[in-house]
Amino acid sequence: MSEPQLIRCPSCGATHRVLLSAQPIVDVICTYPIVIYRGEVCRNLDREPPEESLSADRRACEAERLLTNIRERERIEPTLREQRNDPRRAQETLVEDTSRRAEAELLTLRDELDAELTAVTLLHEFSTRLLASPDLQPLLEEILNGIIALQNADFGTVQLYNPRTRALEIAVQRGFQQDFLNYFSSGHEDGYACGRALHRRERVIIEDVQSDPEFEPHREIAAAAGFRAMQSTPLFSRSGEPLVVLSTHFRQPRRPPVRELRLTDLYAIQVAQVIERKRAEENLRRSEAYLAEGKRLSHTGSWSWNVSTGEFFWSQEVFRIFGLDPAKTKPSYELFLQWVHPEDRPRVEQTINKMTVERRDGALDYRLVLPDGSMRHLHAGARPVVNISSGPEYIGVVMDVTDRHQATAALEKAFEEISILKDRLYHENLPPGEEIDRTSMFEEIVGSSPAVRAVLSRVAKVAPMDSTVLITGETGTGKELIARAIHKRSRRAGRAFVAFDCAGIPSSLIASELFGHEKGAFTGAQQRRVGRFELAEGGTLFLDEIAELPAETQVAFLRVLQEREFERVGGSRPIFIDVRIIAAATGTWRMPSPRAPSGWTCSID
Repeated sequence: MSEPQLIRCPSCGATHRVLLSAQPIVDVICTYPIVIYRGEVCRNLDREPPEESLSADRRACEAERLLTNIRERERIEPTLREQRNDPRRAQETLVEDTSRRAEAELLTLRDELDAELTAVTLLHEFSTRLLASPDLQPLLEEILNGIIALQNADFGTVQLYNPRTRALEIAVQRGFQQDFLNYFSSGHEDGYACGRALHRRERVIIEDVQSDPEFEPHREIAAAAGFRAMQSTPLFSRSGEPLVVLSTHFRQPRRPPVRELRLTDLYAIQVAQVIERKRAEENLRRSEAYLAEGKRLSHTGSWSWNVSTGEFFWSQEVFRIFGLDPAKTKPSYELFLQWVHPEDRPRVEQTINKMTVERRDGALDYRLVLPDGSMRHLHAGARPVVNISSGPEYIGVVMDVTDRHQATAALEKAFEEISILKDRLYHENLPPGEEIDRTSMFEEIVGSSPAVRAVLSRVAKVAPMDSTVLITGETGTGKELIARAIHKRSRRAGRAFVAFDCAGIPSSLIASELFGHEKGAFTGAQQRRVGRFELAEGGTLFLDEIAELPAETQVAFLRVLQEREFERVGGSRPIFIDVRIIAAATGTWRMPSPRAPSGWTCSID
């Protein structure tokens, strides 16, 4: 039974719904060469031209095929009509299909994001462990553990680049025997995979060492070590200098996935940054240690001072110089001034105030009084720097120059003593015609008269004594010869005998000749000069014509006799001496006399 069909009436043109059997349809098909059924053109094989005619069986098969199509269309027509009549259901179906596809895509994306999150978390854990490594060697071990876990490798090495030998040296390894380490103890640029990676500055992947032609020389050792695949990733600093090469090895041939390579690149960037920073920190610590040791050896400390905030920073050496405990002392400007010597404090404050007002460099020397009462000599220098956030700031150094100051003072004293000894030696070696007696020029007194024997008897009595002696007599009677004889027979015979003629020197120069003078004491005093008293230190000073001493010189001379000390002309420091005085006067006057100086203890006529 056929379904009702819509038929257009030829007479009225209206469409009528009628129920047709299969036979009329067959008749129509067999009558017309072309049949239009539901908008489709169907060829009527029964009405084709003779040359295209088919056999009766063929026509029957074709008609059956057309009927089959018509029945199939009639079968699905209600479904299609129902779908056309119900667009909401079609829309819901479409939405449901779209939702299923979107959900599937979201699930896929979620899996990918979970994998990415896991990888990033793993990288974060590796980075945390890397940052926690205090030294380079533990850091390299953490790097190796991280790259092996990231790539799920079986073996691994971390090789450091030695710029001196231009070679890679194995720093840490896992899973290899000593034979392998000895074989690959250092890899040069023309070596195996690590050397190739360093030379090419890119990662080298060997999926199978047995098929890689460049790895052929090393296949035997690779087989002995038990790996078939490997990766070598070189790391470089920001300036392009080689750092390390990370190598991982696998027991089976392996092609790394793209995600693993990407994660390896991220890990390599972090590792390079950490290694570079660790090396910089080690170099910084080494430099700081060298600087601290240099400061300690040179007794030099560094400091900074923010003028606006008053904040001070002292290095450990500054605390040591000031004798203070860094844990118990907070440095400040007031504390600094407290330890400065009171005599130097006004000058120090004035210099610092001038520096801060003019914002210029400065240097000063001052003394420091420590809590134990000892004193140190310091030299300090400072330079201003611009600090935008906190205002002007000074950075400087302070140097303990106490040892240098003491050494300088000792050196000056030594030079002074050398100068005195030099002058003394010079005068001790003068010819006898000048003023100093020499052992080789000793002359014996010849004579046997009672007068000569009386004089020699007095000489023998006076010579061992350390008293001052006055010799009187006429000119040419040998007063200086008697004085030399007294000196030669005294306990001072081994020291100098210095003779000075008071009448042969202008009165204005006598004080300078006897006591010496400082540089600049008077016009023409271009250098310091040692007087006769200092030249005769420990020996004997013979003053001929003592009566000719000016009155003003006699006062100073009297102090020498009483106190055994004097001051150079133009000087302020007293000089203590140990000199025996023997004086001579022309004439027959005896002490006491208005012309003779006081303080004499013995006289020889």
